[in-house]
Amino acid sequence: MGRARDLANILSSSGNVALDSELGLSLITPTSVATTGGSNSISTTGAVSFTSASAVSLNGVFSSSYDNYLIYSSLIDTSTPDIKLRLRVNGVDNSSSGNYRFSRIYTGNTSSASLTGEVNQSSTSFTIGDCSARTGMVINIFSPFISELTTFNSDIQNAYHVITSGTMTVTTSYDGFTLLAGSSLTGTMRIYGYRN
Repeated sequence: MGRARDLANILSSSGNVALDSELGLSLITPTSVATTGGSNSISTTGAVSFTSASAVSLNGVFSSSYDNYLIYSSLIDTSTPDIKLRLRVNGVDNSSSGNYRFSRIYTGNTSSASLTGEVNQSSTSFTIGDCSARTGMVINIFSPFISELTTFNSDIQNAYHVITSGTMTVTTSYDGFTLLAGSSLTGTMRIYGYRN
């Protein structure tokens, strides 16, 4: 009986294998990507790749089609490891002081590492975490295109495990975002819209 339910979960209402969009996620292809330094590309499947960049900006990501979004990436930066996130609209980052509020907890993966964190931080971007080694990153962004307070949470795993959450202090409608790092940010990123 359990196997029948599992099979039903991957079939569409027509009995065919369900598409990603029918399971709740739709891959989004950004309208454009720009990097500060390095190089970038967008594949025909929507994957964004970048090499040796200090910033990666994606445009045409958020729209009225979806309220909430999932970003996941594998990346590395060997120069300045902290990854920061900014929201943007019409090709321009919101870098206003105090528009980003966040808290995070983190720990290392050694026996001597202790749990620590930062609370109630205010800045010109969200500080997500360290990516000085090969890093897996997952970010959920809630209501970026809707004129409400955009919120987010992220999870980074490498030599450190960092969980961050935060909110914007303004109700701007955003259509893209920028990842900021040192001068050698390299990786691949995909963005999905959660089905409403």
